[in-house]
Amino acid sequence: MKTATQAPSAPRRARRALLVSSAAGAAGTAFCSALLLAAPAAHAGMVTDQHGNVGYDTAQECDAAVLAGTARFYQPVTTRRAVRKAGEASVRPIRLSELASASAQAAAQGYSAADYSRGACDLGIRHVQGRYDITPELVGKYVPFSPDMRLNLFSDAAGQPVRVTMGQCDNGFSGNLPRPVPAAPVPKVVAQAVPNQCLATILIPARFETRTEQILKTPATRREELVPATYKTVTEQVLVSPEMSRQVPVPAELRTVAEDVVVRPAGTRDEPVPPTFKTRTAQPETQASTTRVEVVPATYKTVMQTVEDV
Repeated sequence: MKTATQAPSAPRRARRALLVSSAAGAAGTAFCSALLLAAPAAHAGMVTDQHGNVGYDTAQECDAAVLAGTARFYQPVTTRRAVRKAGEASVRPIRLSELASASAQAAAQGYSAADYSRGACDLGIRHVQGRYDITPELVGKYVPFSPDMRLNLFSDAAGQPVRVTMGQCDNGFSGNLPRPVPAAPVPKVVAQAVPNQCLATILIPARFETRTEQILKTPATRREELVPATYKTVTEQVLVSPEMSRQVPVPAELRTVAEDVVVRPAGTRDEPVPPTFKTRTAQPETQASTTRVEVVPATYKTVMQTVEDV
């Protein structure tokens, strides 16, 4: 919490003075005229870094410079390749003005995608890992970006835009998309003074009030902290040698028993046996068998048969 005394902005701090003049006309009619005296508007709070890039104290001052054509658009001074994060399937180059097609993503951040045609005025922040997304002098300032600035458009697997970074240096913005420059406010129409009436411009002093409010000093960021390891003493079994199998010689067991031992194996021997005789009758062949030719006389019989008489 910070206590701040707020005053009207520079255009509204103009002093109004009362100047009443009277003159006598030929008809003797007196009238009053008023003249408005306004002090010149104060110059916008602007800082310039060592590279010539500029930043403004408020978004309104940055928007006014862009709309007036006096803004010096940011020019990156480093070169880095585009690096995708988790959930980002592809990256392609686009111009800042082409973000007008990312209407849903811009609406999610409260922006109008059509305003990207005029450029952007985004708050300079530090990078999550600690390096500057822009030069240190512009951190906390609103930096103007050209509608023709080259960007890296990161998309998810469905082809939907996720975030953009600066094309040359891959530096990020305060959000997934930069803050676009809105259209200039429509000036209020002041009624013309009616002739022959006494008009007066009254000096209205500035009103101040003390209020307690939260102002952005440092934008929310993420940082990575080193958490030291914690240790404790535990008792555990440590494997010295793995389980294995081995062959161990086991001595034989002996006992005394009585058994028949072959002194000489069984065998055969030849002994002389005297011959024996018997008497048998035999007919020895005195002449070999042969064949002879014998004449057998023919035999006849009488038969009766009928023959044709010619």
